[in-house]
Amino acid sequence: MRMLAALLGTLLVVPAWAQNFRSAQIDGGSVVRGVTVSGQHRILHHGRRCRDVRVSPDQHTVAWLQLASVRYHDETVEVSKIVGWFRDGRLQSSSAGLFAFRRFWFVDGGRRIGVNLGAMHGPGLNLLLDALTGKELARFPDTDLKKEPTPRWLDADADA
Repeated sequence: MRMLAALLGTLLVVPAWAQNFRSAQIDGGSVVRGVTVSGQHRILHHGRRCRDVRVSPDQHTVAWLQLASVRYHDETVEVSKIVGWFRDGRLQSSSAGLFAFRRFWFVDGGRRIGVNLGAMHGPGLNLLLDALTGKELARFPDTDLKKEPTPRWLDADADA
């Protein structure tokens, strides 16, 4: 009977990477820390300065924007060059290349991430990324937003 209880106990243990996050924060500007529903603190990222850290509605994904300094009209400004996220034990990121990320939002509860990137002004590009693999699943230019129909994933409030 004890062996059965021990076996069942090991099967019911949830790995730390599979736990849900109840909150996330940025410590010192560059350390992203997630707090699981059981109260465990996990460092998810450290290094570059970050902003806009959020937990997905399904509580499995924590995402943030990483900042970089660039020269713009003879001034140094900080822009979001990388969107980073942690889901199911995997740390992923996507780079904006020559552009900057303007914002991100969760799609399908957090299984996917929508991002908008572009230059400092003018229309940009919306991408849908898989949160587990980091692969680009779809894209939709801002210039096509007036055309119908627009993809459901562009609605940042769909999961709210």
